[in-house]
Amino acid sequence: MTHPHNHALSFFSHDAHDVRAITIRGEPWFVAADVCRALDLQFEGGATRYLGYLSKDQKRLCAGSTLNRLAGRPIFRGHKIALISESGLYLLIFRAHRCNPTAERFRDWVTSEVLPAIHRDGAYFMGEERVRTGEMSEEALMEKADRLIQEKLKRIKQLKDRKLDGSPSIIVPLLPPNHHHQ
Repeated sequence: MTHPHNHALSFFSHDAHDVRAITIRGEPWFVAADVCRALDLQFEGGATRYLGYLSKDQKRLCAGSTLNRLAGRPIFRGHKIALISESGLYLLIFRAHRCNPTAERFRDWVTSEVLPAIHRDGAYFMGEERVRTGEMSEEALMEKADRLIQEKLKRIKQLKDRKLDGSPSIIVPLLPPNHHHQ
């Protein structure tokens, strides 16, 4: 069983699918079952079949109770939760696109929006592509980005304060489960 350290929990949404991610030792790890649902990889037996495509350093098991404790609420069901690394996520995305149109849309979103934004700007803000299409104004995106930065700075300050007083470092989720960006 893996014991996460230096962790943060967050949620990403695409096509009405939430993907939970937890940061472990500075690296993002994604809940395998959520990724498989987002890619429309439905099958009996859960995510195990698709985890076989990943190397041992691209996957790990973590106790659901540990993740629930870190999140501060019961959002992880099951005794053991399969997590996949960022490189494991990309591998599944690129493998799955041949299987179905949902996976292809997810792959296209990651490769055309998320990764280029991270490469260009060092970050991706959910919905930033809507500025190009005119669905969101630049001002609305800047307000959203400013709000997220302020929240992040507040959490960093809280973490610093907790480290000074010896409290454990736990960051609560950025977004609630089933939160969908508009």
